[in-house]
Amino acid sequence: MKAVPEVIPEQAAHWLLRLDEGHLDDNERLAFEQWLQTDPRHAQVFEQMQGLWQAAQPAKRKRASRKLMFSASALLILFSFGLQDRWQNWQADYHSAQGEILRIELSDGSTAFLNSDSAIALQFDQTQRRVRLIRGEVFVDVTRDPAARPFVVSSRDAAARALGTRYSVRQRTHDAHVAVYESRVKVSSDRFSQTRILEAGEGLRVSAQGMQLQPGSSRARPDWTDQRLVFRGTPLQDVVERLSEFHPAHLSLSESAAHVDKAFTGVLPADDPDTALSLLASGMGLEITEIGPWYIRLSASSDERSSTPSQN
Repeated sequence: MKAVPEVIPEQAAHWLLRLDEGHLDDNERLAFEQWLQTDPRHAQVFEQMQGLWQAAQPAKRKRASRKLMFSASALLILFSFGLQDRWQNWQADYHSAQGEILRIELSDGSTAFLNSDSAIALQFDQTQRRVRLIRGEVFVDVTRDPAARPFVVSSRDAAARALGTRYSVRQRTHDAHVAVYESRVKVSSDRFSQTRILEAGEGLRVSAQGMQLQPGSSRARPDWTDQRLVFRGTPLQDVVERLSEFHPAHLSLSESAAHVDKAFTGVLPADDPDTALSLLASGMGLEITEIGPWYIRLSASSDERSSTPSQN
């Protein structure tokens, strides 16, 4: 699937709201029909957005032309935040759910792994092999191409071109991370004219502040590709943050748990976040409290609290 420019959903939102108000004159209706026919993606995006808009509306509502500006803002917020993942999934060729690790055999023989809650779009043609990371993280094991087409993983902040075989790209809210597991990767960014060549075992963070080298891994590939999460002397807060990427509920540390002065070493199952959480709680002396289906609080157990020195 080709990437959908941001202007298309903006135009679709405009036409959807104009039609919803019911005040289109003949000229506007003609313009709307022409817009639909200009690009097949226009109709596709409009229909998808219309379905979501109708599902979000009450069965009966008052109509007022003055509501148009508010409705437009609400619709854009709906798509930008509440339904962002769903909208990104429409643009993707492959996407993984929360807690799902997805293995994909690409048409050139390469392999891609999608981490939890990730999405990619593919553009493979006669001149290039491009994997666009829409969100999350992807690890690729690249095969040599007889036609010598470059293999590139691109995200919002960085583009990583394979000079070898194995590497990963992770896009986060404010930065991107590239890690090389075998051979070399050339990293560039539209933000800077600078490029960097990374060797196996090296990592790179790309943000508004520039490119910063970071420690990589000596492993052959990321731990999550084997459905497990490996921790070595990792602070509890960091372990919980990583588990949050796989667990559908929001995980929170209570004040008592945040002050547990122990690091965690162990292996937790990435494909079974409930079991992973139970193992962590057992090993770190934590109590699990479920507050509704989407919120879990971890607190220090009574035995753990009693062993903590008094602050008085």
